[in-house]
Amino acid sequence: MDRGTAMLAVVLDVYEGGKDLIPGWKLKEHAERALAAGGVEGLRWYYEACLSGSDPRLKTTLRR
Repeated sequence: MDRGTAMLAVVLDVYEGGKDLIPGWKLKEHAERALAAGGVEGLRWYYEACLSGSDPRLKTTLRR
């Protein structure tokens, strides 16, 4: 498994754990697009952007 696929698996796990808490959450789709467009760095940048400017519920779920 390459690094991007492994990182996406973690994001998908977070998504599954938070989708019931945050209605309309598009983390999965956005993360997949970030990985496709920018590879590992694109996914890492997206994750950092989520942590820096998001709803407190999203930050808490991602940090778990």
